[in-house]
Amino acid sequence: GFTVNEEVKTTVSGNLISITGTSDTILSSETATVSCSLTGDTASAVSWKDGNTAIVNNANGATITNQNSNADSSLSMTNIQSDTTYTCVYTVQQIQLEQTVTVDVFQITPTTVTVLDSESAVVTCAITGLQTQPTSVSWTHKGNAVPSNKVDVANSGSSAYSNEAQTTTATVDSVDADDQLICTVNVDSTDFTSTLTLNHVTITTTDAYYLSGDSGTFECEIGGSSADPSTISWYKSDNTLINASNEPTM
Repeated sequence: GFTVNEEVKTTVSGNLISITGTSDTILSSETATVSCSLTGDTASAVSWKDGNTAIVNNANGATITNQNSNADSSLSMTNIQSDTTYTCVYTVQQIQLEQTVTVDVFQITPTTVTVLDSESAVVTCAITGLQTQPTSVSWTHKGNAVPSNKVDVANSGSSAYSNEAQTTTATVDSVDADDQLICTVNVDSTDFTSTLTLNHVTITTTDAYYLSGDSGTFECEIGGSSADPSTISWYKSDNTLINASNEPTM
């Protein structure tokens, strides 16, 4: 998600000099790349700083690349956790000219969902920290796009998009064991994705036949990736809960 900052313009010895900065938007913990470009004169040097601290090339996750006689410079920083502002500093005729660029960091956090095999599921991702409304939000299931009428984005029209966690939900049909769904958030023509793996449960019952009035044993086998239920209950066909008080043989 690269965005071009407003140009910094100044005049040095009669030359009109412009510095254009390009900012970046990334997911938390990813690598950000920002850049600056100088026109109008030749720079004897270009450097980068974080606040008032000079950034050293090939140290602390930083990679600095200068090209075209220092006119173009890029900075890559690894493992960015939060919004950060960097400054590129050009030295032109012993005068230092600065341009700031930003790294906007956001998160896409899926919510764990447990479903029965072959049933439909509603899945959710929270989008937090994004400084602008995304271009689009979509979901993919089994390699196919989830229809737009089954995708919802809460507060998608809000101008204050970053003030609270926004949520996107998708309804998917016929879920299989350990299905994966991909939530894609597009920002400035860049896709950011988060993968959600569904926890699945299978319930297999065994039919039993008894004479009227006889006692019997019914079996139910629970399997799948989330086969550790906190409770197990049995009901009669009339939705009456079976328990020790009304069915001592349970």
